[in-house]
Parts: sequence; structure tokens; C-alpha cells
Amino acid sequence: MNALARLLAVVSLLLACIVGINGNVALGDDGLIDQLIDPGIEFGDGSLHPVQKPLDWETPPHVDVLAGRLSWDRMVRDSVVAPVWMDLDYVKDESGQRIGHHVHFRFVVHVPLATLRDRDLMRDLFSDVDADDSDGDFVDLETEALSKAGIDASPGRHYGLAKVPLMNQVVVRGIIEAESNSNHDTYLMIWRLKPLDSASPYASVWTPVQRNAVGKRVVGDPEPYRGAGGYLQLMSLATLDDQPVDACLVEGRFLLYEPEGWFGGSNFLRSKFPLLIQEAARKFRRQIAKK
Repeated sequence: MNALARLLAVVSLLLACIVGINGNVALGDDGLIDQLIDPGIEFGDGSLHPVQKPLDWETPPHVDVLAGRLSWDRMVRDSVVAPVWMDLDYVKDESGQRIGHHVHFRFVVHVPLATLRDRDLMRDLFSDVDADDSDGDFVDLETEALSKAGIDASPGRHYGLAKVPLMNQVVVRGIIEAESNSNHDTYLMIWRLKPLDSASPYASVWTPVQRNAVGKRVVGDPEPYRGAGGYLQLMSLATLDDQPVDACLVEGRFLLYEPEGWFGGSNFLRSKFPLLIQEAARKFRRQIAKK
């Protein structure tokens, strides 16, 4: 599996765990989405970066706005290869140095929202996606395990311990925290890599992976890591006039901190996002069509 796809697969698997759980946390209720919007996601350098609000589906924008530079007629086609709208940008520090990534995308799937709310289906779907990644790891964490580690679990949230290899050069490990919010026409799933004190056994870290003189992969010393989170929103197109009633718009947005030690501050990671997101959308469509 593409190394960046591992990150999305692990996050998607956790989000699939909370599908079907009644989520009643709305904007303004001091839920996880409010914390991502203000004060934002804390990066490893201590800076805070707000996540923009999800689309307001009560007053949705015109479909041409949703499609941006693309054609909405092409975006809404019932096809595995229908195009994906995306907007990629760097996150910079006060001096203008690149320290991370802002990724925003939208695509259409021809599946009713009720189907995507089926918890068992979504778990099966994303378990299949993750099954071909033997290097990755994901473990659900119950309240008891969190308590033993000195972590207070917030009501209505779900937690999982993730290990995500990136490009065979970096491994990120930590707890992903997730929460859901739903109404008749939308389902919003919010996630972040939970910031914890470095003394915690579950504190987020990244580890370099290198090859020694004989070509064997060796793991270096772990370094503290903070700075990943976002949301995935599913919106029924039945809300819009003259649109397929059994289709959904998928909107995803996330921020990701990239320490200089990952890839030497190059454009390497950024250059992988367009193909990754397109492949992820196509794989999602193929997988859902099998179920």
C-alpha cells in the first residue's frame, strides 16, 4: 500500500469504529471539532493552527462552487474514476518556513448516507483496505486501558493506538482520538493525534528508519511528535435540487506537521498527496461497490 495511504487507512479505520454510534456533539458544544477550530492543532514547534469549519449543509453552496475548477457534471458521475476536487497548501511558521501541510478534498460516491452510517459495513470496508499493510498497526483502546495509562477519556469519544509507516523512512505512533456528529443529512467524523505528556506510555512519537552499511533497515531513536488532525464529512446530495438522491459528497480536511527530520524539508511528501487522494477515492468507490 502507498505509504501515505496507510495514514488515511488507519484514520479511516478508527472513524469506521465510531460510525453508527449516536453522536450529538454540535458546533459550539466544546466538542472535538470546536477544539480543532479554536485554538487549533498544536504542531511540534508549539504553534497552533486552526482547522477551517466543515461545509454548512443547511445552507450548501452552489454545486459549481463545490466543484471549483472542475465540472460538477463530471464530479457527480457514477464512475470509479470520477474526478476529485482538492486544495493543497503548506502550513508555515511566523518566519515563513514550511512546517506542515493543509489538505482539503471533495468527491462524490453513489451510495446513500444511510449505508455509509452502517457501522459493520464501514468496519469491514476499512479493515479490507488496511489488510494489505503488514507494517501498519491499529488497536482499539477501551476506557480501562486509557485509565491505567493516566489518560482521561472524554465521553462520546473513541480512541485507538496507531502505528503508521511513511515512505519506509518514518514511523509515527500515538493515540488517535475521534468523535462524531450527525443529523438527517450529514455525518461528521472528527479526529486528531491526541497530544499527551512525554512521560505517557502512549505519547506520540516519530521514529526514523534507515538502512545500515549492509542494507538492513534499522530504527533510530524516537522523537516527540505533535500535529495531526482533521475531519471527514459525509453529506447527502438528496438535500440539493436536481441531484442524485442516493449519493453523497465526501469532504475531507486535515493538517499534518512535518518535522524537518522526516524528509530533509523537501517537497517530497507534498508531491505525493494528489495521486494519493485520487487513489483513495477510487479505492473507496471500488470497495463500497463490492459490499
